[in-house]
Amino acid sequence: MVKLLRKQAVDDLAQLIDLNEAEKNAIKYYNQGEGLFVCGNKRMQIKVILTQEELDSFGSGGGF
Repeated sequence: MVKLLRKQAVDDLAQLIDLNEAEKNAIKYYNQGEGLFVCGNKRMQIKVILTQEELDSFGSGGGF
């Protein structure tokens, strides 16, 4: 199941970080744990992989 980040959310983010059109489009399709890492003028897509202990630390409150 693909969940899209709302266009407004991407536009809001683009006001905080200078995103080009390709980055805006890519962000809309990122899955949970994926993101755009920005360090200075360098950018790369990242995927965060948690250990079971780290996952457990979030609790069972639900969410995304």
